[in-house]
Amino acid sequence: NSNDEEHAVAQIEETKRKTLTTAYRDLAAMAPTHVHAVTYEGGEGLEDFVQTELAWRMGTTKEEWEAVVNDLVPPFSTNDAMQKLFALRKQCNGPAHYQREHFSINIGLPIRKPFHGYLHYGKVTAGPERKADQETGKYSDYYEVTYDDGEVEDMTNQECIRYWAKLPTLKNPVRGRTLFALELFAGVGAITQEFASCGWEVRSHDILKDKNSTDYVDIMKILFKDIGRVPDFIFASPMCFTYSLLAGGKHRSPATGEYEKTAEALHNNSIFTKMIYIMRWAKKYNPHVIFVIENPKGLLQRMPLMHMAETEKVLGIRAVHVDYCQWGRMEKKPTMLWSNSEELRGALGGTCTASTCPFFYRGHPVSPRGNSEASAEIPQALAKEIAQCVNSIFYQMKIRKKPAVELSPEEIEKFDNGTAVLGDREEISG
Repeated sequence: NSNDEEHAVAQIEETKRKTLTTAYRDLAAMAPTHVHAVTYEGGEGLEDFVQTELAWRMGTTKEEWEAVVNDLVPPFSTNDAMQKLFALRKQCNGPAHYQREHFSINIGLPIRKPFHGYLHYGKVTAGPERKADQETGKYSDYYEVTYDDGEVEDMTNQECIRYWAKLPTLKNPVRGRTLFALELFAGVGAITQEFASCGWEVRSHDILKDKNSTDYVDIMKILFKDIGRVPDFIFASPMCFTYSLLAGGKHRSPATGEYEKTAEALHNNSIFTKMIYIMRWAKKYNPHVIFVIENPKGLLQRMPLMHMAETEKVLGIRAVHVDYCQWGRMEKKPTMLWSNSEELRGALGGTCTASTCPFFYRGHPVSPRGNSEASAEIPQALAKEIAQCVNSIFYQMKIRKKPAVELSPEEIEKFDNGTAVLGDREEISG
Protein backbone atom coordinates (compact mmCIF):
# COMPACT_ATOMS: atom_id res chain seq x y z
CA ASN A 1 0.00 0.00 0.00
CA SER A 2 0.97 3.65 -0.18
CA ASN A 3 2.05 3.78 3.49
CA ASP A 4 4.47 0.89 3.01
CA GLU A 5 5.89 2.51 -0.12
CA GLU A 6 6.35 5.82 1.70
CA HIS A 7 8.01 3.97 4.60
CA ALA A 8 10.39 2.18 2.20
CA VAL A 9 11.30 5.45 0.46
CA ALA A 10 11.89 7.07 3.86
CA GLN A 11 14.22 4.22 4.85
CA ILE A 12 16.20 4.57 1.62
CA GLU A 13 16.51 8.33 2.13
CA GLU A 14 17.62 7.80 5.74
CA THR A 15 20.24 5.25 4.60
CA LYS A 16 21.53 7.71 2.00
CA ARG A 17 21.69 10.45 4.62
CA LYS A 18 23.67 8.24 7.03
CA THR A 19 26.02 7.09 4.25
CA LEU A 20 26.59 10.68 3.13
CA THR A 21 27.22 11.71 6.74
CA THR A 22 29.82 8.91 7.08
CA ALA A 23 31.46 10.05 3.86
CA TYR A 24 31.66 13.62 5.16
CA ARG A 25 33.21 12.40 8.40
CA ASP A 26 35.89 10.52 6.44
CA LEU A 27 36.63 13.59 4.34
CA ALA A 28 36.80 15.78 7.43
CA ALA A 29 39.35 13.38 8.93
CA MET A 30 41.48 13.78 5.78
CA ALA A 31 41.35 17.57 6.02
CA PRO A 32 44.17 19.67 7.58
CA THR A 33 44.30 19.39 11.36
CA HIS A 34 43.83 23.11 11.88
CA VAL A 35 40.38 22.99 10.24
CA HIS A 36 37.49 22.05 12.53
CA ALA A 37 35.90 18.84 11.25
CA VAL A 38 32.13 19.01 10.88
CA THR A 39 29.51 16.58 9.57
CA TYR A 40 26.22 17.03 7.82
CA GLU A 41 23.42 15.63 9.92
CA GLY A 42 20.57 16.37 7.51
CA GLY A 43 18.12 19.19 7.23
CA GLU A 44 19.18 22.65 6.13
CA GLY A 45 22.71 23.61 5.18
CA LEU A 46 23.60 20.83 2.70
CA GLU A 47 24.59 23.31 -0.02
CA ASP A 48 26.82 25.30 2.35
CA PHE A 49 28.38 22.13 3.71
CA VAL A 50 29.18 20.74 0.27
CA GLN A 51 30.60 24.11 -0.79
CA THR A 52 32.95 24.46 2.19
CA GLU A 53 33.81 20.87 3.12
CA LEU A 54 34.03 19.21 -0.29
CA ALA A 55 34.63 21.87 -2.91
CA TRP A 56 37.18 23.70 -0.78
CA ARG A 57 38.97 20.74 0.71
CA MET A 58 38.56 17.96 -1.83
CA GLY A 59 37.89 19.76 -5.09
CA THR A 60 34.41 18.27 -5.60
CA THR A 61 31.11 20.00 -6.29
CA LYS A 62 27.59 19.65 -4.94
CA GLU A 63 26.35 18.52 -8.37
CA GLU A 64 28.93 15.73 -8.51
CA TRP A 65 28.05 14.37 -5.08
CA GLU A 66 24.30 14.58 -5.70
CA ALA A 67 24.74 12.67 -8.97
CA VAL A 68 26.84 10.03 -7.22
CA VAL A 69 24.56 9.58 -4.19
CA ASN A 70 21.40 9.44 -6.30
CA ASP A 71 22.97 6.91 -8.68
CA LEU A 72 24.08 4.42 -6.00
CA VAL A 73 21.84 1.95 -4.21
CA PRO A 74 22.49 1.80 -0.45
CA PRO A 75 24.32 0.53 1.37
CA PHE A 76 27.55 1.87 -0.21
CA SER A 77 30.86 3.03 1.19
CA THR A 78 32.75 6.25 0.73
CA ASN A 79 35.20 4.52 -1.62
CA ASP A 80 32.24 3.28 -3.69
CA ALA A 81 31.04 6.86 -4.00
CA MET A 82 34.53 8.15 -4.87
CA GLN A 83 34.99 5.44 -7.51
CA LYS A 84 31.67 6.44 -9.03
CA LEU A 85 32.76 10.08 -8.97
CA PHE A 86 35.96 9.26 -10.88
CA ALA A 87 33.95 7.36 -13.47
CA LEU A 88 31.56 10.30 -13.78
CA ARG A 89 34.43 12.74 -14.31
CA LYS A 90 36.01 10.54 -16.94
CA GLN A 91 32.68 10.23 -18.74
CA CYS A 92 32.12 13.97 -18.60
CA ASN A 93 35.70 14.76 -19.70
CA GLY A 94 36.35 16.43 -16.34
CA PRO A 95 39.28 18.41 -14.89
CA ALA A 96 42.61 18.18 -16.72
CA HIS A 97 44.48 16.59 -13.81
CA TYR A 98 42.28 13.48 -14.10
CA GLN A 99 43.02 13.07 -17.80
CA ARG A 100 46.00 11.16 -19.14
CA GLU A 101 47.49 11.40 -22.56
CA HIS A 102 47.16 8.11 -24.41
CA PHE A 103 50.57 6.49 -24.86
CA SER A 104 51.45 4.60 -28.00
CA ILE A 105 54.80 4.04 -29.69
CA ASN A 106 54.59 5.64 -33.10
CA ILE A 107 57.04 7.23 -35.51
CA GLY A 108 57.96 10.63 -34.09
CA LEU A 109 57.56 9.69 -30.41
CA PRO A 110 59.86 12.13 -28.53
CA ILE A 111 62.67 10.54 -26.49
CA ARG A 112 64.79 12.05 -23.71
CA LYS A 113 67.67 9.95 -22.36
CA PRO A 114 70.66 10.83 -20.13
CA PHE A 115 74.17 10.06 -21.38
CA HIS A 116 77.24 10.81 -19.21
CA GLY A 117 75.35 13.35 -17.14
CA TYR A 118 73.65 15.13 -20.09
CA LEU A 119 70.10 14.83 -21.42
CA HIS A 120 69.97 13.98 -25.12
CA TYR A 121 66.81 14.36 -27.17
CA GLY A 122 65.62 12.40 -30.15
CA LYS A 123 62.60 10.62 -31.59
CA VAL A 124 61.47 7.22 -32.85
CA THR A 125 62.30 7.04 -36.54
CA ALA A 126 61.54 3.40 -37.45
CA GLY A 127 60.06 0.19 -36.12
CA PRO A 128 58.92 -2.00 -34.65
CA GLU A 129 61.31 -4.72 -35.73
CA ARG A 130 61.19 -8.03 -33.88
CA LYS A 131 64.61 -9.44 -33.14
CA ALA A 132 66.54 -11.30 -30.47
CA ASP A 133 68.62 -9.72 -27.73
CA GLN A 134 72.30 -10.46 -28.33
CA GLU A 135 72.92 -11.44 -24.70
CA THR A 136 69.74 -13.23 -23.61
CA GLY A 137 68.39 -14.39 -26.98
CA LYS A 138 64.92 -13.19 -25.97
CA TYR A 139 62.82 -11.75 -28.79
CA SER A 140 61.35 -8.26 -28.41
CA ASP A 141 60.03 -5.43 -30.54
CA TYR A 142 62.75 -2.84 -31.18
CA TYR A 143 62.32 0.75 -32.33
CA GLU A 144 64.99 2.87 -33.99
CA VAL A 145 65.65 6.13 -32.11
CA THR A 146 67.61 8.94 -33.78
CA TYR A 147 69.02 11.68 -31.54
CA ASP A 148 69.48 15.33 -32.41
CA ASP A 149 73.25 14.83 -32.76
CA GLY A 150 72.74 12.08 -35.36
CA GLU A 151 73.42 9.11 -33.07
CA VAL A 152 71.10 6.12 -33.56
CA GLU A 153 70.01 3.57 -30.95
CA ASP A 154 67.54 0.66 -30.80
CA MET A 155 65.05 0.66 -27.92
CA THR A 156 62.58 -1.92 -26.64
CA ASN A 157 58.98 -1.11 -25.71
CA GLN A 158 59.92 -0.70 -22.06
CA GLU A 159 62.84 1.60 -22.88
CA CYS A 160 60.60 3.80 -25.04
CA ILE A 161 58.19 4.13 -22.12
CA ARG A 162 61.02 4.82 -19.67
CA TYR A 163 62.64 7.54 -21.80
CA TRP A 164 59.46 9.12 -23.21
CA ALA A 165 60.27 12.83 -23.32
CA LYS A 166 56.85 13.88 -22.05
CA LEU A 167 57.28 12.12 -18.72
CA PRO A 168 57.68 14.78 -16.00
CA THR A 169 61.13 15.35 -14.50
CA LEU A 170 61.37 15.73 -10.74
CA LYS A 171 62.65 19.14 -9.68
CA ASN A 172 63.30 18.05 -6.10
CA PRO A 173 63.58 14.25 -5.97
CA VAL A 174 63.97 12.51 -2.65
CA ARG A 175 67.73 12.09 -3.10
CA GLY A 176 68.14 15.78 -3.78
CA ARG A 177 69.61 17.56 -6.76
CA THR A 178 72.20 16.19 -9.17
CA LEU A 179 75.71 17.33 -8.27
CA PHE A 180 77.96 18.86 -10.92
CA ALA A 181 81.65 18.20 -11.61
CA LEU A 182 83.87 20.27 -13.92
CA GLU A 183 87.16 18.97 -15.32
CA LEU A 184 89.63 21.43 -16.82
CA PHE A 185 92.46 20.29 -19.14
CA ALA A 186 90.59 16.98 -19.37
CA GLY A 187 92.89 14.90 -21.56
CA VAL A 188 91.43 11.37 -21.57
CA GLY A 189 88.62 12.54 -19.28
CA ALA A 190 89.21 9.96 -16.55
CA ILE A 191 87.77 12.22 -13.84
CA THR A 192 84.70 12.96 -15.98
CA GLN A 193 84.09 9.25 -16.55
CA GLU A 194 84.31 8.34 -12.86
CA PHE A 195 82.08 11.18 -11.64
CA ALA A 196 79.51 10.33 -14.31
CA SER A 197 79.50 6.74 -13.03
CA CYS A 198 78.65 8.14 -9.57
CA GLY A 199 75.54 9.80 -10.99
CA TRP A 200 76.95 13.33 -11.28
CA GLU A 201 76.34 15.76 -14.08
CA VAL A 202 79.72 16.32 -15.70
CA ARG A 203 81.41 18.69 -18.09
CA SER A 204 85.02 18.71 -19.24
CA HIS A 205 87.16 21.07 -21.30
CA ASP A 206 90.26 20.71 -23.41
CA ILE A 207 91.67 22.82 -26.20
CA LEU A 208 92.75 19.80 -28.26
CA LYS A 209 90.05 18.09 -30.30
CA ASP A 210 91.72 14.68 -30.10
CA LYS A 211 91.09 14.60 -26.35
CA ASN A 212 88.14 12.94 -24.66
CA SER A 213 86.30 16.01 -23.37
CA THR A 214 82.71 17.18 -23.63
CA ASP A 215 83.75 20.66 -24.83
CA TYR A 216 86.70 21.82 -26.91
CA VAL A 217 87.48 25.35 -25.82
CA ASP A 218 90.50 27.44 -24.82
CA ILE A 219 90.33 28.09 -21.08
CA MET A 220 91.24 31.71 -21.75
CA LYS A 221 87.99 32.03 -23.73
CA ILE A 222 85.67 30.07 -21.44
CA LEU A 223 82.29 31.71 -20.86
CA PHE A 224 79.50 30.74 -18.50
CA LYS A 225 77.67 28.94 -21.32
CA ASP A 226 80.68 26.61 -21.60
CA ILE A 227 80.19 25.59 -17.95
CA GLY A 228 76.43 25.89 -17.56
CA ARG A 229 76.09 26.03 -13.78
CA VAL A 230 78.17 26.56 -10.65
CA PRO A 231 80.27 23.42 -10.02
CA ASP A 232 80.31 21.40 -6.81
CA PHE A 233 83.71 19.92 -7.70
CA ILE A 234 86.53 21.10 -9.98
CA PHE A 235 89.52 19.06 -11.11
CA ALA A 236 92.31 20.78 -13.06
CA SER A 237 95.49 19.41 -14.54
CA PRO A 238 97.18 22.44 -16.15
CA MET A 239 99.95 22.04 -18.71
CA CYS A 240 103.13 21.08 -16.93
CA PHE A 241 105.93 21.51 -19.45
CA THR A 242 107.05 24.92 -18.15
CA TYR A 243 107.04 23.62 -14.55
CA SER A 244 108.71 20.29 -15.30
CA LEU A 245 112.15 19.45 -13.92
CA LEU A 246 112.79 17.68 -17.23
CA ALA A 247 112.89 21.12 -18.90
CA GLY A 248 116.18 21.78 -17.15
CA GLY A 249 115.40 25.36 -16.17
CA LYS A 250 114.60 26.42 -19.71
CA HIS A 251 111.32 28.12 -18.77
CA ARG A 252 111.70 28.90 -15.06
CA SER A 253 114.44 29.11 -12.43
CA PRO A 254 113.01 29.88 -8.96
CA ALA A 255 116.45 29.52 -7.36
CA THR A 256 117.63 32.63 -9.21
CA GLY A 257 114.30 34.43 -9.04
CA GLU A 258 113.60 33.92 -12.73
CA TYR A 259 110.03 32.69 -12.51
CA GLU A 260 109.36 33.29 -16.21
CA LYS A 261 112.15 33.02 -18.78
CA THR A 262 110.10 32.29 -21.91
CA ALA A 263 106.89 33.40 -23.60
CA GLU A 264 105.44 29.95 -22.90
CA ALA A 265 105.99 30.44 -19.16
CA LEU A 266 104.24 33.81 -19.25
CA HIS A 267 101.30 32.31 -21.14
CA ASN A 268 101.04 29.47 -18.65
CA ASN A 269 100.89 32.05 -15.86
CA SER A 270 97.79 33.51 -17.52
CA ILE A 271 96.27 30.05 -17.84
CA PHE A 272 96.94 29.41 -14.15
CA THR A 273 95.32 32.68 -13.05
CA LYS A 274 92.24 31.99 -15.22
CA MET A 275 91.94 28.56 -13.59
CA ILE A 276 92.12 30.15 -10.12
CA TYR A 277 89.50 32.71 -11.19
CA ILE A 278 87.05 29.93 -12.12
CA MET A 279 87.67 28.16 -8.81
CA ARG A 280 87.24 31.35 -6.75
CA TRP A 281 84.02 32.07 -8.61
CA ALA A 282 82.70 28.60 -7.80
CA LYS A 283 83.71 28.98 -4.14
CA LYS A 284 81.86 32.32 -3.94
CA TYR A 285 78.54 30.68 -4.77
CA ASN A 286 79.17 27.13 -3.51
CA PRO A 287 81.29 27.36 -0.33
CA HIS A 288 81.30 23.56 -0.12
CA VAL A 289 83.06 23.17 -3.50
CA ILE A 290 86.08 20.83 -3.52
CA PHE A 291 89.10 21.52 -5.73
CA VAL A 292 91.91 19.29 -6.94
CA ILE A 293 94.87 20.61 -8.92
CA GLU A 294 97.22 17.98 -10.38
CA ASN A 295 100.77 18.52 -11.64
CA PRO A 296 103.97 16.49 -11.69
CA LYS A 297 106.35 17.16 -8.84
CA GLY A 298 108.43 20.05 -10.13
CA LEU A 299 108.44 23.82 -10.00
CA LEU A 300 104.75 24.64 -9.63
CA GLN A 301 104.86 24.24 -5.85
CA ARG A 302 107.62 26.86 -5.76
CA MET A 303 105.70 29.49 -7.72
CA PRO A 304 104.41 32.56 -5.83
CA LEU A 305 101.15 32.17 -7.74
CA MET A 306 100.63 28.77 -6.14
CA HIS A 307 101.58 30.10 -2.71
CA MET A 308 98.84 32.71 -3.14
CA ALA A 309 96.33 30.05 -4.14
CA GLU A 310 97.20 28.05 -1.03
CA THR A 311 96.10 30.87 1.27
CA GLU A 312 92.82 30.26 3.05
CA LYS A 313 91.17 33.40 1.66
CA VAL A 314 91.82 32.36 -1.94
CA LEU A 315 91.38 28.58 -2.23
CA GLY A 316 92.78 27.14 0.99
CA ILE A 317 94.41 24.24 -0.86
CA ARG A 318 97.23 22.08 0.48
CA ALA A 319 99.52 19.66 -1.35
CA VAL A 320 99.88 15.92 -0.99
CA HIS A 321 102.55 13.82 -2.73
CA VAL A 322 101.50 10.69 -4.65
CA ASP A 323 103.40 8.28 -6.88
CA TYR A 324 101.46 6.84 -9.79
CA CYS A 325 102.90 3.37 -9.24
CA GLN A 326 100.71 3.25 -6.13
CA TRP A 327 97.68 3.44 -8.39
CA GLY A 328 98.48 0.57 -10.74
CA ARG A 329 100.85 2.27 -13.18
CA MET A 330 104.20 0.95 -14.36
CA GLU A 331 105.96 4.29 -13.92
CA LYS A 332 106.60 6.06 -10.65
CA LYS A 333 105.90 9.64 -11.81
CA PRO A 334 105.97 11.63 -8.54
CA THR A 335 102.96 13.93 -8.62
CA MET A 336 101.54 16.70 -6.45
CA LEU A 337 97.82 16.98 -5.77
CA TRP A 338 96.49 20.17 -4.19
CA SER A 339 93.06 20.11 -2.57
CA ASN A 340 91.04 22.12 -0.08
CA SER A 341 89.54 18.92 1.38
CA GLU A 342 91.47 17.38 4.25
CA GLU A 343 89.49 14.14 3.96
CA LEU A 344 90.34 13.83 0.27
CA ARG A 345 94.04 14.56 0.82
CA GLY A 346 94.12 11.86 3.50
CA ALA A 347 92.61 9.34 1.10
CA LEU A 348 95.00 10.07 -1.79
CA GLY A 349 98.44 10.30 -0.20
CA GLY A 350 100.75 7.41 -1.05
CA THR A 351 104.38 7.19 -2.12
CA CYS A 352 106.56 4.42 -3.51
CA THR A 353 108.08 2.30 -0.72
CA ALA A 354 109.56 -1.17 -0.43
CA SER A 355 106.37 -2.45 1.18
CA THR A 356 103.96 -0.96 -1.34
CA CYS A 357 105.74 -1.16 -4.72
CA PRO A 358 107.16 -4.31 -6.40
CA PHE A 359 109.49 -2.13 -8.49
CA PHE A 360 111.07 -0.32 -5.53
CA TYR A 361 114.41 -2.18 -5.66
CA ARG A 362 114.69 -3.21 -9.31
CA GLY A 363 113.39 -0.03 -10.92
CA HIS A 364 110.17 0.90 -12.65
CA PRO A 365 109.83 -0.61 -16.13
CA VAL A 366 108.37 2.57 -17.66
CA SER A 367 109.80 6.08 -17.52
CA PRO A 368 107.85 9.31 -18.04
CA ARG A 369 110.67 10.55 -20.26
CA GLY A 370 109.84 9.75 -23.88
CA ASN A 371 106.38 8.59 -22.86
CA SER A 372 105.01 11.97 -21.84
CA GLU A 373 101.53 11.70 -23.39
CA ALA A 374 100.67 8.38 -21.74
CA SER A 375 102.29 9.40 -18.45
CA ALA A 376 100.32 12.64 -18.40
CA GLU A 377 97.08 10.68 -18.03
CA ILE A 378 95.85 10.39 -14.46
CA PRO A 379 95.54 6.71 -13.43
CA GLN A 380 91.98 5.45 -13.74
CA ALA A 381 92.16 3.96 -10.23
CA LEU A 382 93.16 7.35 -8.82
CA ALA A 383 90.32 9.07 -10.69
CA LYS A 384 87.89 6.51 -9.30
CA GLU A 385 89.17 7.06 -5.76
CA ILE A 386 88.75 10.83 -6.09
CA ALA A 387 85.19 10.50 -7.44
CA GLN A 388 84.06 8.00 -4.81
CA CYS A 389 85.68 9.93 -1.96
CA VAL A 390 84.18 13.28 -3.00
CA ASN A 391 80.79 11.67 -3.54
CA SER A 392 80.97 10.14 -0.05
CA ILE A 393 81.98 13.46 1.54
CA PHE A 394 79.08 15.27 -0.08
CA TYR A 395 76.68 12.49 0.87
CA GLN A 396 77.63 12.86 4.53
CA MET A 397 77.36 16.65 4.28
CA LYS A 398 73.92 16.30 2.61
CA ILE A 399 75.01 18.65 -0.17
CA ARG A 400 72.41 17.14 -2.50
CA LYS A 401 69.71 18.60 -0.27
CA LYS A 402 71.01 22.13 -0.79
CA PRO A 403 69.37 23.95 -3.70
CA ALA A 404 71.37 24.57 -6.85
CA VAL A 405 72.61 28.11 -7.35
CA GLU A 406 70.64 30.14 -9.89
CA LEU A 407 72.64 33.02 -11.36
CA SER A 408 71.07 36.22 -12.59
CA PRO A 409 71.91 37.59 -16.07
CA GLU A 410 74.03 40.25 -14.37
CA GLU A 411 76.05 37.63 -12.47
CA ILE A 412 76.57 35.64 -15.65
CA GLU A 413 77.76 38.78 -17.44
CA LYS A 414 80.23 39.46 -14.63
CA PHE A 415 81.69 35.97 -14.97
CA ASP A 416 82.08 36.38 -18.72
CA ASN A 417 83.86 39.72 -18.46
CA GLY A 418 86.14 38.53 -15.63
CA THR A 419 84.73 40.64 -12.79
CA ALA A 420 82.74 38.00 -10.89
CA VAL A 421 85.07 38.00 -7.87
CA LEU A 422 86.24 41.61 -7.84
CA GLY A 423 84.33 42.23 -4.63
CA ASP A 424 86.56 39.72 -2.82
CA ARG A 425 89.79 41.70 -3.29
CA GLU A 426 89.54 43.49 0.05
CA GLU A 427 89.00 40.16 1.86
CA ILE A 428 92.11 38.67 0.23
CA SER A 429 94.32 41.65 0.97
CA GLY A 430 93.00 41.73 4.54
